[in-house]
Amino acid sequence: MHPHKDDEILTDMRGGEMLHRDTVGNEKKLDKTRFMMMNAGHHFQHEELMLGETPVRALQIFLRPNAQNLEPMVQFHDFVDEFSDDSWRLIAGPRKAPLTVRSDVWVFDVRLSAGTTLRLPTPDNSGLACLLFVFKGKIRFGNETVSDGESVFVTSFEQHPTALTETDIVLFSFDTDVQVYRGGMFSGNQKRGR
Repeated sequence: MHPHKDDEILTDMRGGEMLHRDTVGNEKKLDKTRFMMMNAGHHFQHEELMLGETPVRALQIFLRPNAQNLEPMVQFHDFVDEFSDDSWRLIAGPRKAPLTVRSDVWVFDVRLSAGTTLRLPTPDNSGLACLLFVFKGKIRFGNETVSDGESVFVTSFEQHPTALTETDIVLFSFDTDVQVYRGGMFSGNQKRGR
């Protein structure tokens, strides 16, 4: 077990399985269709155990909440399909999303077929900026080619990604002007003053 404080942590499994346990009594398996949002709040502890022989491929996305010392909670969502083919799938957001994040950030994913171009989403008047992360594959975005593990920061919604190969993308849409609690890096093991 290890602690977190004031972290909103999205776990997006892309391969393998993992067991999540925490101090509020959850013990659930995560896989390619079950995602988790851990809203750590004022204090929270959890652990993760890798299951089986298949290598775990996952993103753990740490987001800063809008305020500190919120009540901790953990959410799970079972998606019907592993991927959303050629259409943005909303994963997490502050409202109207399968998983709630206590921050002005919307998280989407898509699996783009080679040759497909997809318009960027702009939900609820948000999306003044986006970060596109290519988990696997290759896209053309404007004059840039973005490949496995690379990202591109977007402030204009006039350009759209085109898949050069079958590509898995995770997209973060957010308002750069909102006021956010800036507590530094993710919490984990902080040194305390004496």
